[in-house]
Amino acid sequence: MQVESYVYHKEPIMNTRRLAYFMKQFKSPLYFLDFETFQIAVPIYDGTKPYESIPFQYSLHILHEDGLLEHKEFLADETKDSRHDLAISLVENIPEDATIIAYNNTLEKTVVMSLAILFEDCRDRLLDIYPHIYDLEIPFKNYDYYAKDMHGKHSIKNILPALCPNDPTLDYHYLEGIHNGSEAMFSYTKLSKMSEEVREETRKNLLKYCALDTLAMVKIYEKISEDLKRSSEN
Repeated sequence: MQVESYVYHKEPIMNTRRLAYFMKQFKSPLYFLDFETFQIAVPIYDGTKPYESIPFQYSLHILHEDGLLEHKEFLADETKDSRHDLAISLVENIPEDATIIAYNNTLEKTVVMSLAILFEDCRDRLLDIYPHIYDLEIPFKNYDYYAKDMHGKHSIKNILPALCPNDPTLDYHYLEGIHNGSEAMFSYTKLSKMSEEVREETRKNLLKYCALDTLAMVKIYEKISEDLKRSSEN
């Protein structure tokens, strides 16, 4: 599908058949998951490699069939290797056979598999999570859903304002201190060198940033669902 042929349409262009097939894969409740990781040249934890992605945070929004939205989160203690704590928290918050949704799920699947290899006590549950991580980027990457304000791009930070414009609660620019993954990584790796006051503020900003990533997925999913329903009624 050529993007240029759709830039003049005011309403989103949808391949409704493919979109409907994509959405039918999911069963409620839906678990929207996002990890934050850091990579450094000199490993600080036993058994890690230079520039290995080390997860330190996740956000999890849970969308129930009745529309109720829950939020769970984890942010590591910067003074130690908290990967085991993160793995335990994750399997406690995601039940077996859950539908898990990420945006560009490569990182999420990589992190889950790496944790499964590391921690035998969580392995079976993590290996159950791994194949159930779906990728919300697919319909945008395949141009099965296209709006002109995406400008031919499909990162979540392009998709969100195109689908949910003029909402400051969904605008990364309104966040304090941390607006993207690179800033999150840099801030986390510097936490131990901060004063207590700055550290606590930075941790709050990290939580807000990661939470917006999963809330963004919820809003994007809901917009696709609404547009599909409207299309089927016309």
